[in-house]
Amino acid sequence: METTKEVPAVITSSGNDNRIFVPVELTVGDRKVGAQALLDSGATNSFINSHFVKKHNIPVQKTSSPIKITNADGSGNHD
Repeated sequence: METTKEVPAVITSSGNDNRIFVPVELTVGDRKVGAQALLDSGATNSFINSHFVKKHNIPVQKTSSPIKITNADGSGNHD
């Protein structure tokens, strides 16, 4: 059984922009990669930044069809 350690979330604020970042550790093969994840209680899916994926050599799989991503304001998202 693998144990986990509790790490407190870091809450940051910039003007009216309140965000909650949670420290996470990703297991990639036999490596562990630490990161800060943005907690978005309104998100309908989970996402990872493509630059982070490339930097840490995280394997990905293409989907059979593209997934359209929109921001909360309805605008399109791009890389």
